[in-house]
Amino acid sequence: MHRTPRLLRLGLLVGVVATLVAGAVTLSGCSPPGDEETKTEELGVYFISNGENALAVTREVTEPEDSDLATVAMEELLAGLTEQELETQPALSTGIPESTELLGVTIDGDTAKVDLSSDFEEGAGTSMETNSRVAQVVYTVTDIDGISAVLFRMEGAPVDSFGDNGLDLSMPQPASEWEDTIPIDA
Repeated sequence: MHRTPRLLRLGLLVGVVATLVAGAVTLSGCSPPGDEETKTEELGVYFISNGENALAVTREVTEPEDSDLATVAMEELLAGLTEQELETQPALSTGIPESTELLGVTIDGDTAKVDLSSDFEEGAGTSMETNSRVAQVVYTVTDIDGISAVLFRMEGAPVDSFGDNGLDLSMPQPASEWEDTIPIDA
């Protein structure tokens, strides 16, 4: 008969210890494995509306752990329109060639240096083709808090002249410089 109370006390002690450990984990701000909250961020990704204006679509993305939001925003832009976005009115399109690759994004103060593959310039003959590509990148990246301009690079090299019309991209491009050329739809 002495064993039953001893086992009962041992069982109670194990239960109390387990409760205390669980409480300590909760109080320390730790969560049990599998309970991590995934943080998301909404980004404005800009496409061309009606062939002449820029229009943002909202994309909800997982907050990056090992990269910055500018990189994620550029990846979203280069991924193009989703099937649902393709069916919207007004019609949306992109001026950026599908084969364009993101080679990197670095942040220097309030300027994002965006390095793209040379495919970005492919077929950029008319002013509209050239301007829409640049405006999409500038609007998308500068929509992120803390970034006010984009400096373009292609294949790791600075871009002085872009497209057949020789657009000067040697200096950082703020969104305000593009509002008259490719205005943003409200």
